[in-house]
Amino acid sequence: MLRQIEGKIRNAFVLAVVATILFVPTKRASPVDDVNTTTLPTLTDNGYQTACGPIACFVAMRLMGVDCSLDTIITKCDWKEGELTTLQSMQDTFADFEKEIVSMPIRVSPQELVDYLESGNYVAVLPIRKRSGEVNHAVCAIGYEEGNVIAVDYPELTQKYSLDKLCDIWDGPVLLVSRSYHGWFTRNLKWLVLPILSVLIFITIKVRGY
Repeated sequence: MLRQIEGKIRNAFVLAVVATILFVPTKRASPVDDVNTTTLPTLTDNGYQTACGPIACFVAMRLMGVDCSLDTIITKCDWKEGELTTLQSMQDTFADFEKEIVSMPIRVSPQELVDYLESGNYVAVLPIRKRSGEVNHAVCAIGYEEGNVIAVDYPELTQKYSLDKLCDIWDGPVLLVSRSYHGWFTRNLKWLVLPILSVLIFITIKVRGY
């Protein structure tokens, strides 16, 4: 009888592992699918229309599931009207949310950027040139579709850049942003607990049946 109980417990454990693998999301939905007026509320004119760096950070964090306000990000970036927000300032802002997201400043090729975006696990803040010979703007790249990098130049929402066009306005530096393991675990805790809890109940019923 004891061996039968041990066998059922072992089978139940395997069932819990399989259920967890099947039901816990391993890849988030594409950020491109998340760009809508609910995720990104209308940008009110508080003098922030030129705060492209903080706005790009705000878009990245909202698409990674961080509950934050634009006012908060504006303050944390120490933005001042007429001044550019540096990548370092934006990275420091992301660091304040390290339990939920991870940011990584790197230099990549256009194809490497595409690879990151196509994984569905990253968005990227890009410093670009907008109608200027110098870097003077920032956008949040969120995906790659039909040969174009999809970026949010909020509040204009999605813009499409071919790789050739992107090379004309961007030199390679990027802040890659993804969800942290802590944030992933917190959001998916119910999917981890439910299969295990169900199996424990199953084991209890079976054991008491003997």
